[in-house]
Amino acid sequence: MTDNLHMKYLIVFITSIAFLLFVQACTKEQPEQPDEKILARIGDKTISVNEFIRRAEYTVRPPYCNSSMTSHKMIVLNSLIAEKLLSMEATDSSTFITHPKVQAFLTGIKEQAMRQWLYNEKATKKVKLDSAKVYKTMQWADRTYKIAYLSLPESGLADDVYKELSTNPDQFDTILLDEYGLDQIPQREVKWHESENDAILEALFNGPLKKGEVLKPVTVNNSQYVVIKILGWNRQPAITQTSQQDLFTRIADRYKSKNAMQYYEEYVSGVMKGKQLDFNRDTFYKLAEILKPVYLKSSKEKEAEINEVYWGVERQAKNKDSKERLEQIRQQSILTVDGEMWTVDDLMKKIDSHPLVFRKRKMKNEEFEQQFQWAIADLIRDKYLTEEAYDSGYDKVNVVQRNVGMWKDSFNAQNYRDQYLVQNNLDSLFAKNYIKIIDKNLKPYIDSLQVKYSDKIEINTEEFNKINLTKIDLFVTYNNEAYPMVVPSFPQLTTDQRLDYGRKMQH
Repeated sequence: MTDNLHMKYLIVFITSIAFLLFVQACTKEQPEQPDEKILARIGDKTISVNEFIRRAEYTVRPPYCNSSMTSHKMIVLNSLIAEKLLSMEATDSSTFITHPKVQAFLTGIKEQAMRQWLYNEKATKKVKLDSAKVYKTMQWADRTYKIAYLSLPESGLADDVYKELSTNPDQFDTILLDEYGLDQIPQREVKWHESENDAILEALFNGPLKKGEVLKPVTVNNSQYVVIKILGWNRQPAITQTSQQDLFTRIADRYKSKNAMQYYEEYVSGVMKGKQLDFNRDTFYKLAEILKPVYLKSSKEKEAEINEVYWGVERQAKNKDSKERLEQIRQQSILTVDGEMWTVDDLMKKIDSHPLVFRKRKMKNEEFEQQFQWAIADLIRDKYLTEEAYDSGYDKVNVVQRNVGMWKDSFNAQNYRDQYLVQNNLDSLFAKNYIKIIDKNLKPYIDSLQVKYSDKIEINTEEFNKINLTKIDLFVTYNNEAYPMVVPSFPQLTTDQRLDYGRKMQH
């Protein structure tokens, strides 16, 4: 009797714990879902207004739809719908889309989008715009300065040079040419621009300056200090209300971005606090020696050779030696982070979904080992940030899921299209004259799919009519990201200008 009573209490206790965990899971704060306007539904797939604009504006469109005309806008919509239709034909269980390498890519794309959303939540949202500072900068932002400057490697030396030059500004050229042995004084023009160095902008566009004035040393980075002399300037005032608003927006965005980065750096420091990274020196240098020839090549050569060396996609016998050397060290320890040991194989698998991002794009042969070490450290930092994003449920955010779906459908559709071309002996002709093959072969095929899936297609014509596209070719990329392309390449599938399928979306 007593045993049964204990068992009863034990069952009640376990049930209570299970219920409590269930309640906690249900009441856990869910991530905010941004509002999305859906432009089209194609079965269980959708295209948002924002996705449509990004696909049209953030990559180069083919000549048959690269203008702002309504007919070209129709071709863009039909092309994006066609991409979804081909992906549906291929199915989400196709051998291509389920391939481990493609899945690793999609995982990497998802986790990068999650980290970007983490940045938005932990940094961008915290920024409060200082309008007074923006208006102050606007007073001087219409200037294009002509400056003379000297870059120095030490702050003490820069201070000494500044003291001498500021005391004798008229002797600026003479002092630098005679006392510092320069052949000529570097000069350049500086405009207020988003891509200019923050410290340079702060020094030049934060108040009135005088012709001939020598500025205090500007710290460009930890190892470069710049002494500047103002030679003069030209002005291009923002006269119209539109140009003034554009200037305000650009300056405001710059300040918001800078402040957000400061918040994020503090957040990242908190995440990484106490974590220690130690490299196994011998294994690290062995791997660096194997990979150096790969990473010092051009982008296309890198991609091909990395596939050959890492994953057995052997195209040329020249990589046989590198592959064998890599196999010999795959199970060797290369690093320990936060008490966890990684083998070379562990690192390679991480790189498969998070390609290394080098802080220095163009590096000399002797710089590779240091840059390689930093790139691995940044990968590990992103690993912990990704875990933070998963813990916050950012993999469930609609714009993150849309981004992954966009890339998955693009990959699936392009592979399906390529298979169609090969099966119909059109692949070589497509490479020579793709527009002809689209008009003659692909467009009729896409038309048949429009008919096949017509009852599953809805289009928000009201929102579609509000969209205005530009005729400016852009190719937008992310800086310092593992996957720099913001959107997939434009789907070259159809030149159809009509919406004679589907139905109007009901609100």
